[in-house]
Amino acid sequence: STPKPSSAASDVYKRQVQLGLLNDAVRLYKECGRMDLLNKLYQAAGEWRRALEVAERCARIHLKTTHHQYAQHLEAVGDVAGAIEHYERADTHRTEVPRMLFASGSLAELEDYVNHRGRHGDGDPELLKWWAGYCESRGHFEKAQDFYRLSKDYQSLVRVACFNHDTARAYEIVRDTGDLAASYHLARQLESVGEVQEAISFYATSGCYNHAIRLAKQYSLDATLADPNNNAVAISLAAFAFSQGLALVGVVACPNDNAGLHAAEV
Repeated sequence: STPKPSSAASDVYKRQVQLGLLNDAVRLYKECGRMDLLNKLYQAAGEWRRALEVAERCARIHLKTTHHQYAQHLEAVGDVAGAIEHYERADTHRTEVPRMLFASGSLAELEDYVNHRGRHGDGDPELLKWWAGYCESRGHFEKAQDFYRLSKDYQSLVRVACFNHDTARAYEIVRDTGDLAASYHLARQLESVGEVQEAISFYATSGCYNHAIRLAKQYSLDATLADPNNNAVAISLAAFAFSQGLALVGVVACPNDNAGLHAAEV
């Protein structure tokens, strides 16, 4: 089997590098089959092309780490475009590129970067949401909503709409998307302002039936749980109550004549 260098041998190799004996150290690492250490050796020597080649061919587990460290080197020497490329190859661009551009005050370039990554190909929801959150924190709500929409973060869209007292817009988002988290957030907002019946409806839509039942009991609105004008809510709540061993008494208008079928389903 191929011999592995001891820690003492590794120290010898490092000392050889310090003494300028790079070629000898390379030969020794290759003889011992330690391509991971050869990769680190090339990095320490500033031989980034060779370090990437070794990682690509023989130590792929270190490939992304090597790209990341090379990106850090390029950032340090002012090569922003090169740093971005290798942060992307390392799959660390979602945090590192915003940090780098934000730290240098390059906000216009950062917005362009987010736009390019988010609007092309499969998009980048995480990056889009980060930029949307930044825009929201600066009070740029229209721009924030645009990026939340691109990232399909409907809960945040509803949150911003509620913050701006645009309840009608929040209703529209929930009903157009059917997003459960958005529906739950809207229900909580409605409950906080005393819109109890609407809150019950959206809690049910979000699947949080326990909250809907809690509100109905708290405000003596049991009939709301079986409102014949809101069959979807009524049937969903009835199914939940049945599964929990609860008893709800009410009349639900079946959408067709096959009442037995719906009773069996519930």
